[in-house]
Amino acid sequence: MTTPDDMKYIYEAKVVRVVDGDTYDFLVTLEDDTVDVGFKITRLVVLQQHQRHRLREVDTWETHNKPRDSEHYQKGVAATEAVRKWFEGHVTDRGTVMIQTVKDRTGKYGRYLVNVFDINTDESLVDFLRGSEHEKTN
Repeated sequence: MTTPDDMKYIYEAKVVRVVDGDTYDFLVTLEDDTVDVGFKITRLVVLQQHQRHRLREVDTWETHNKPRDSEHYQKGVAATEAVRKWFEGHVTDRGTVMIQTVKDRTGKYGRYLVNVFDINTDESLVDFLRGSEHEKTN
């Protein structure tokens, strides 16, 4: 069930880079707040943040620090390509998707944990990966 607190942490984000199957760089732009600077003057505040994010609830095969001829690396490349194709089919014409973060929750490398959704269809990247050959289960 979605609560008002859950809705606070949903953002439209531009996909900058797919690092691997479960790690992505997003550019998040926040344009909703106006600030009263005094003297009856208000200004729209636009904040942009480029950050690396980690997909919640799914672990995919890695390519970093793996021998290129290993099965682990080959599975990581396949997972990365599958996610790139998912993004190609699910981004808006502005190159954006919807991300949902958990308040102040980061993984062990300091990346914010996110769920990723298609803005138009609500299709989830987690649902796409879960149970596929790209999910690392052990």
